Amino acid sequence: MAKGITRSLFADDLIIYGDLQASKIDHFKKALDLYFLASGQQVNLQKSRIFIDYDRVPLGIIQKLKTSFNIPFCEEHFFHLGAPIIKGRPKLSHFSYLLELINSRLALWQCKYISFAGRVTLVKSVISSIPQFVFRSCHITNSCISLMPS
Repeated sequence: MAKGITRSLFADDLIIYGDLQASKIDHFKKALDLYFLASGQQVNLQKSRIFIDYDRVPLGIIQKLKTSFNIPFCEEHFFHLGAPIIKGRPKLSHFSYLLELINSRLALWQCKYISFAGRVTLVKSVISSIPQFVFRSCHITNSCISLMPS
């Protein structure tokens, strides 16, 4: 990868991020075109987004990206492999889905006819594995961690 550009790759999901200068956009587009020709893979435009920090990226680069790529721009945070990709500081609202998922699992198991020891085992094995990838992928706010059941 070029200096200032890095990527995250999992199976057929690819996210490329970094500082992209207007003079390098054409080179980047050619590199992607060569990759598509060599691999036979196509970009799924329904799943693809360009995520820009409008406060930091000059208007000229934004215009060049719009004319060079036929990919829609993403205004808000998005999820990649279950982890939120955000700009700026992480907020509790970025991780509310995680709290809802954990609480819904706990509520479901409390209604079932499972012994207390069985529920403890479920919580330790399943609930503890839900946020692991997110914990490894991004910085979760302390307020979110404090709201998770212990």
